[in-house]
Amino acid sequence: MKRFVATLGFAFLALTTFSAIAQTGTVQASSNFVDIPYSSPTGTVEVKITASRPAYPFFYVCLYASVNTLIRNPRTDQFIGCSEWGSADYFIGVDSSLTVDNAYYFYAMEQDDVYQGAPGTVVQTDSRPGTVAARRPINLSISPNPATIPPGAPSTTVTISQNPSSTYSAANVSWYGVNNLPPYTGKIWCLGTPSVLYTTTANVGSGERSTLYVAPYDGCTAGTSVPSLPAVILNEVSFSTTN
Repeated sequence: MKRFVATLGFAFLALTTFSAIAQTGTVQASSNFVDIPYSSPTGTVEVKITASRPAYPFFYVCLYASVNTLIRNPRTDQFIGCSEWGSADYFIGVDSSLTVDNAYYFYAMEQDDVYQGAPGTVVQTDSRPGTVAARRPINLSISPNPATIPPGAPSTTVTISQNPSSTYSAANVSWYGVNNLPPYTGKIWCLGTPSVLYTTTANVGSGERSTLYVAPYDGCTAGTSVPSLPAVILNEVSFSTTN
């Protein structure tokens, strides 16, 4: 078994495809979904390539990802890196550059060198390429945003919606908020754990500017201020009001 980590910035070379018959194999991601917290810029996935050892002149197997398209183009697709095949019949590539709201279709190339776009041929898979969707652990929204305060009214109601992935539910997240209105000005408040999974409502006041944060459950007490936000923020949303 060979393992390598994403290596970017290799030179782009003209692609020449040999007439040799491509090897048959599989490209399998460790997960079809990668949850990327708001506090993390990128996510990571392992991709396993299984195939018979390449024939001359292809001494290397290289991992690529086409982003948001099934069309493969080794000269311009995301280049993860290469491994000398050796005696093993599989190796694992690690892509640590996944970003939210993108879909990654991983595929392998047998190549005669370790550079992106080096002469080679596609490892034919027996199914679609390894497919990975990068997403937030929780989708979070507030509606309407901005919210309009009716004439003569001190506040109005907004709907807060969260749609967790399979990893999280309402019971294992904690909410935090920052609000510009007294008595909350300049403080971070624990809002507790939501009692419902998908939607809830909240009153918002005139001139309010707030940010809602969702973190992994930490047992904070609703209605208390804390010195700082948790290190991991699953998602956040800012909202405001107008008159």
